[in-house]
Amino acid sequence: MKKKILALVLALVLCFSATSFIFAAEDDSYTVISPQTSETGITYCDNLLISVKTTDNTALRFTLYSYPNYTKVSSLDLVPASVFNVRSQFGASEDFAGGEGVSFYTRQVNEIDPGMYGLKIEKFDEENNVVSVNQKYFIVESSSSKDSAAIYESQTAVGRVMFFQNVFRNLFGTTVVDVSE
Repeated sequence: MKKKILALVLALVLCFSATSFIFAAEDDSYTVISPQTSETGITYCDNLLISVKTTDNTALRFTLYSYPNYTKVSSLDLVPASVFNVRSQFGASEDFAGGEGVSFYTRQVNEIDPGMYGLKIEKFDEENNVVSVNQKYFIVESSSSKDSAAIYESQTAVGRVMFFQNVFRNLFGTTVVDVSE
């Protein structure tokens, strides 16, 4: 019985210490501004803008990857693990050294094809050693597919607005007040 309790306490200590190591690995010296994705991990664009805000002389390397085995899904959470096994670098890696205070790295990728992409961000120290590596995954959909979805949503919204306008018009009448006097 004592061994079970000791094992449970040891497991809890390991869980909490592992969590603290994970939090210690987070990096506050840069923030990915774009690509902004919805909760599903999808961004709608034909020309991808990569934008990262850095602080305090942060040295970074950016590498964009595409995943050719990606098949269309409705959310990044639904991407099968096998997709991550094959990737190809999309363009050259770019190094960036921020200046004093706040700096911005921006890169425009024109005419990007729909699919799944990953942005690898490596942070370097003063001796040019890699300090941390983070990966941001996102799905690119054509902006025309968002426009077609927005058409249906806007028609529904217009229909609701018109419904409530008609209800208020029927309740309160169509009295027009002239306030120009």
